[in-house]
Amino acid sequence: MLRTIHLGLLAAAVFAGLGVSALAAPLSEEARTFIEDTLFRARLMSNAEAALKCCREAQQSAAKYDPDPFYDGAIAKCIAQAERNLISQSKHAACFHYGHALEGLQAVPADHPRYSEAKDGMDHIRRDLVELGC
Repeated sequence: MLRTIHLGLLAAAVFAGLGVSALAAPLSEEARTFIEDTLFRARLMSNAEAALKCCREAQQSAAKYDPDPFYDGAIAKCIAQAERNLISQSKHAACFHYGHALEGLQAVPADHPRYSEAKDGMDHIRRDLVELGC
């Protein structure tokens, strides 16, 4: 019994070190709402550093659950946009995150409830990539 507990703790520590929850499950409705609200707040912020903090908060929340291509892409897009606003310091980082966002949104299956938003997001990302010269 004690060995089982130690193995469970070890697995949780390993997964936590990788940024993955050992007990991951699909995003709950509450988690989706939190992530969407946090990303919305980030879009409204004029301070890029504060916006980036919101994006990271959404990223940390999503990391507790199974990956979802829509939310992974939306969070990466949020990070890219915030970094773009810090462009003098972060053009390379913004390009990286826009690329990650595009990959995530391209993986959204057609039957996902947010598929049309994912397609719109991809169009915006492509324009931003060209504008940034990525």
